[in-house]
Amino acid sequence: MAARPTNDVTRWLLSRESLLTLLGLALLIMERHNRDFGLLQGQHWIFEWHVSTVVALFVIPAIVLILMRGAPGDFGLRWGIARIWGPYLALYFVVVAPVLLMASRIPSVQSYYPQYGQVRVEPRLWAPLILSYGCYFFAWEFFFRGFLLFALARRFGAYAIVFQTVPFCLMHLDKPQVEVWAAVVAGLALGLMAYRGKSFLPCAFLHWLCAMEVELLATFWRSGL
Repeated sequence: MAARPTNDVTRWLLSRESLLTLLGLALLIMERHNRDFGLLQGQHWIFEWHVSTVVALFVIPAIVLILMRGAPGDFGLRWGIARIWGPYLALYFVVVAPVLLMASRIPSVQSYYPQYGQVRVEPRLWAPLILSYGCYFFAWEFFFRGFLLFALARRFGAYAIVFQTVPFCLMHLDKPQVEVWAAVVAGLALGLMAYRGKSFLPCAFLHWLCAMEVELLATFWRSGL
């Protein structure tokens, strides 16, 4: 008697991509737990948070990929196709920059940002904060638009853009409502740029620029200038 063919779902559940996806969800829970349950203490808590995020969303996934003999470039850690992602990057920033300027005046946004108000007291912290945010968003985008997107894309193709957007949006639920809805658009847009451009690096750069714009504007408004 011929062997019964393995169901597609079963093959997916036993595949390397499925294991990577499950690992990714576990790492997201770990990162969320670190933020929500008071594990970060001290005056300069934000730097501890960024370090913990880099470990959870970049270092651990990267080690797993190496152990599984995966090529980092296959998960977006490469220059990619600049002629494709370049226009996306320029268009997104031209559209988003003025939107963020208007959004920064919304009361709910002003009550949430800046996340690290200590820089108003100690301006010398701006330089390390900007660098720290750069590392944070590198790890963040590596995870969503690199590790998770390209692992899912091997099985689901372009639908992976939608799938990686779901946990990305869930990670924004504690933020102002306008940002939660914006995360849906951002997740899809950044996912498309990474998928077509074969790199998450422009996503990290754009996400970092946008975050710093909001942080700077919020600090400016809070200072009453």
